[in-house]
Amino acid sequence: LESADDGARVVNVSSGAAFLSFGIDFDNLDAKNGYNKWTRYCESKLGNLLFTNALNRRFKQKNMDIEAVSCHPGYSATNLQHGTIFSGINVLAQSAEMGCLPTVMAALDENLSGGELVGPAGIGWGYPIVHPGPPAANDEKAQDTLWKKAEEATKLSF
Repeated sequence: LESADDGARVVNVSSGAAFLSFGIDFDNLDAKNGYNKWTRYCESKLGNLLFTNALNRRFKQKNMDIEAVSCHPGYSATNLQHGTIFSGINVLAQSAEMGCLPTVMAALDENLSGGELVGPAGIGWGYPIVHPGPPAANDEKAQDTLWKKAEEATKLSF
């Protein structure tokens, strides 16, 4: 990343499920103290937002002209729901093409400055807008904890 061109942008895709998580259980990242797939899914999507916000802060702290932006597709009719409790309600979902628009906006919108979350305007569907994101995603202590855990796991630092 330190060799990236000025104006580069990192886009991380999350999910609206991040709004359903109030935090990450950092003492149970290995799931040795219990596992629930939906809780973990929501925590992982919050983790995407925390990590992206932490990365964007680090770019700013290093005076790098790089941005990190998050997005989520909303509830889109894809095969992701196949075999789940949600597969029967895909008629309520927006098209996969509409679900792609937040990612395109996050990657290309020149009005974004880093740290934003782009997602559908409605509750799970609609044209993309910038959202404030779940409050837990703006917790700098949680961002730093996740960052440290990632550095320890990968043995890389930035």
